Amino acid sequence: MKVENIMSSPVYTISPEDPLSHARNLMLKHKISTLVVVND
Repeated sequence: MKVENIMSSPVYTISPEDPLSHARNLMLKHKISTLVVVND
């Protein structure tokens, strides 16, 4: 099974160094309950 079969689009990402307030604002703005944390 591919990730595209279960994930919705667009996928919103944050960095581990981002403040919690940034994550909260993204989630409220886009009405989502999950963010992907990535190291770039």
